[in-house]
Amino acid sequence: MTKTQHSKEDVYKAVLNAAIELDIQLGHLKWTYTLISKKSNISRTLIYYYFGKEKINILKEACLLFGEEFSGKGDERMNAWKEGKIDVGLNKTRVLMKGYPYLIAFYFLYRTKENEIGELLRNFENEGYKKRKHFFPDLTDQQLRIMFSFHLGLVSFPYLEDKDVTAACETLKKLF
Repeated sequence: MTKTQHSKEDVYKAVLNAAIELDIQLGHLKWTYTLISKKSNISRTLIYYYFGKEKINILKEACLLFGEEFSGKGDERMNAWKEGKIDVGLNKTRVLMKGYPYLIAFYFLYRTKENEIGELLRNFENEGYKKRKHFFPDLTDQQLRIMFSFHLGLVSFPYLEDKDVTAACETLKKLF
């Protein structure tokens, strides 16, 4: 019998997807590593290796993925924003989100919870607001919330095409 080789990215994606889905279905942290292993087809040993033995660590990684992607903190995303090409970053986030089908639901389910996960998600929201305030300093807080919500909708809606996101961003620029 040969062992299946998994790249770190494959393990990460399979485990996060399984954990997020099970957390939504069964309740917060009411799943086991055995269930994650079965659902993701990744051994518990490998899950422990990448995420440790605390279940909350897997959900923290999901929050980090969401926050880093949506706030677009990487150099490539920041440069696109500096060039006024917000749609480029949003389209890259949309591609990533397609690989994590439960991530947006996870965000909406937990963002208002008074727990460690809710706090992490709210911190990432604040980072997203700060980024928008940095690039659009003349906008009011209300306009920044609208922009944030608009961008979240663009990355969440699966039926849009890249050109639709570009057109939506151009429309938003004209509004503000």
